[in-house]
Amino acid sequence: MILGQAEPNGLLVFQQPASMEAIDAQVDDVPRDMECYKDAAGNTYDFAFGMNWSGVIDDARTQKYSAAPLTKVQSHDFGDKLKTAATE
Repeated sequence: MILGQAEPNGLLVFQQPASMEAIDAQVDDVPRDMECYKDAAGNTYDFAFGMNWSGVIDDARTQKYSAAPLTKVQSHDFGDKLKTAATE
C-alpha cells in the first residue's frame, strides 16, 4: 500500500454515531439501533460501510453484512422449550 501497488479497502465493524445524543439514545444490548454519521456526500457510516480509492465499496461483503436497522426491540418467546431443556 505504501508504494501504491495495492488499494486499501475495508468495512466498518461498528456503527459511527452521528452525535453524542445518538449515543445517549441508543438502547443497551440492542444492535444497529443508532443514528449513524452522514458525511457531506451522503454516505452513512453504518456497520459494513467502506470506501476505497474508487469510492464506496459495494461488493459481496457489503451485501452479506448489510442489514436494515432495527426499529424496535425484538424478543423471542421460547415457551416450553426452555422448561424442557432445564428438566432434561
